[in-house]
Amino acid sequence: MGSRTTSLTLAMLMLTGTLTVPALADEPGHLQDDPFSEFDTEISDLLAEWQIPGAQVAVMHNGSLVFNKGYGIAANGTDENGNYWASEVTVDSKFRIASLSKAVTSAGILTLIQNGTISLDDKMVDLIPNLLPEEMDDCDYPNHSNGHSISDINVSHLLNHRGGFNPTSDPTYWHWNRWTASWNNDPCVDKDSLIEDFEGGNLAPVPMERILSEWLRRPLDYSPGSSVYYSNIGFQILGQIIEAQSGMDYESYILDHVLTPMGIDSMSIGMTMPDQRAEGEVSYFDDLVDECHFPSGQDSNGNPIFEDAPGPDCGGFVIEEKDGGGGWIASAADYARFIAHIDGTLDSGVFDNPFDYFIANPYDTWGGRYGRGIYVMSGGDEVWRHWGAFSGSSTNFKRATVDSEPVIAVMFANTRPNDYDAWRSDREDTITDAMLAVDYSQATPLDSEELEWEWPEPLPPQDDYVIGSSQLQIFGPISASSNITATWAANISLREDYGVDLLPDRALGVRAQIDQHLGDGDGWLSIPEIADFVSLIENARDLTDSESLGCCVVDYLPLQMSKGVEVIVIPPVNGSVESNGSWGWMESADLTGLTDSRSTRILDVPRVGGVLEEIPLRVILPDQWELRYSAMQSVIEGSPGDFTVFRHQAPVASDIRITLGENMPPNAIAERHTGNNRIPLNSPTVYTGECTDSVLDDTQQWWTVHNNGTQMLRSDGWDIHFTASELNYSDGEVAISRYALHGRILLFEQLV
Repeated sequence: MGSRTTSLTLAMLMLTGTLTVPALADEPGHLQDDPFSEFDTEISDLLAEWQIPGAQVAVMHNGSLVFNKGYGIAANGTDENGNYWASEVTVDSKFRIASLSKAVTSAGILTLIQNGTISLDDKMVDLIPNLLPEEMDDCDYPNHSNGHSISDINVSHLLNHRGGFNPTSDPTYWHWNRWTASWNNDPCVDKDSLIEDFEGGNLAPVPMERILSEWLRRPLDYSPGSSVYYSNIGFQILGQIIEAQSGMDYESYILDHVLTPMGIDSMSIGMTMPDQRAEGEVSYFDDLVDECHFPSGQDSNGNPIFEDAPGPDCGGFVIEEKDGGGGWIASAADYARFIAHIDGTLDSGVFDNPFDYFIANPYDTWGGRYGRGIYVMSGGDEVWRHWGAFSGSSTNFKRATVDSEPVIAVMFANTRPNDYDAWRSDREDTITDAMLAVDYSQATPLDSEELEWEWPEPLPPQDDYVIGSSQLQIFGPISASSNITATWAANISLREDYGVDLLPDRALGVRAQIDQHLGDGDGWLSIPEIADFVSLIENARDLTDSESLGCCVVDYLPLQMSKGVEVIVIPPVNGSVESNGSWGWMESADLTGLTDSRSTRILDVPRVGGVLEEIPLRVILPDQWELRYSAMQSVIEGSPGDFTVFRHQAPVASDIRITLGENMPPNAIAERHTGNNRIPLNSPTVYTGECTDSVLDDTQQWWTVHNNGTQMLRSDGWDIHFTASELNYSDGEVAISRYALHGRILLFEQLV
């Protein structure tokens, strides 16, 4: 990991927040010079004119929440004594968001595209084989006479509403009675099997998987890709693709991989029945009466009874089965944050270039068009909107720019007026005009100081539990009674199933340790939990000397920090505690110290069981200084002045002592093993050499034989063998044998 340059930056920034005091439509007055005074008045008048029971409005400007307010009532009724009661909409109330859910599903698809699980060109039938229906008699599936085939539908078609489904016949809204009615004689719908599987309706409602499977058996209304028709079916299928390809249920995947990394915690899949709804969810009001999907009893013949019920109670369909196409609930502020993330204004590290993905439509390249979960208006790619509605709920968001900075307005209401088209138009005009009229230079973020992370590139997976490197470099003279200057640097990467001793339960691995001892134990690492872990590591490495760092001791004393240690933590990524990636940190420090009065330096390298001891320590000495001796020579490699200590290989758990000294020439001794005081002329002569130098020195030795300045022989190695007569020597001549070792030359002259 020595070459890794990944870094992490933590910054304390003003982030979007929510008010905690309920704000009502009739609250008195506004602050002087409030830039949202006119905006608030326009919204209040709109809601009063249309007699909207309750609503919630949020505005984000350039990534900051600048307006967030609840209007009217969330629920009402009478108590057991007949007294009327009502609760107000607050900024934390949750609403069904209907078709605004489609952008959420599209965001989930984008994560699968980014990680290479799927592509836009992948065929639907290859991604959800479990939903493909069985063939039936009297049904031409899979080869319908119109020639349109579900085998031609790809992911891109589904995102851009070009899958071939006619929205005027949408089974995702169908009540049980429509599946089994006597007039429903569609040969491609297995009505008999539905009646049998769901006991004539007693086990209703029909789950979305079965709805889609039955519908995919029917002929498409047009060729995939050829025409655009807004259709819920395509996004329901996209939700099923997320489940099939991720191995997780749709809601859990979106929460884990999209919303939680954004810091969004109010959103979830809604529930149909009032007693099953989320805490803080509003009640829904409507004049319409829709069939309830849930059986409420049986008649005298044993057939299920489906009472007519007000749409807000049960709605025209089962909310929880509409997950990918319209099933989410949220607060307006959190949905505004979501839009600010998918347009790239806010960055949680989830997406790469999300703006271009969401506005893309390869079939309609100009003018107003449906992108991938949002409408792109004809006014330009920067202007977005989406509407959503069903019984008891109407929602919308609008995105535009003011002075080149993005503004997002979100409105949720807990009713759908009878004249919905007129309400939608009036609402759109009012919100657009009001949001563009605000002087945002005077707007103040509804701030809370939180950590915002600029996430580093995650560390790559690794096989070893611990990898990395460390380095101690000593500068200047380190002779007796000298001032020492040195630098320390280390980088370390650890597998996440390798726990830390800073938290209990090390055997569980670091992700579980963080979740259980710094977090809420919910099985998920959130951004605040990871931020606490980063602080824990930074504080643990905020040390004062080289010994506590795990570096070294010189002449029995630790070196001191001159400016403290700089630590950069690369934390675990947020997500499930079951993940197993890598995390680590980098640190550096400047060190100073003083040598003692001896000529030899003592360098002690700590060996006490710390995690830094699992990585190599490189030691670089000043020029002309070298390693002289260590009893742990077996765990040291390199050259005398630049060597590496592999502490984790030491056979005993004790400090590794190394003696250092000034670099001296090697001591060399040469000896002739034949003849007496002369080199024999006609018999072999043998010389050997011996050298003593630093234990890490790689000595090189060679010999040469000369006659009157002419080299007669060269031999590399620790010895030389020659016969003088074979080198054209005569009796009485002088043979000069040069024994060379690291530049040191010994001359031996012998008479022949």
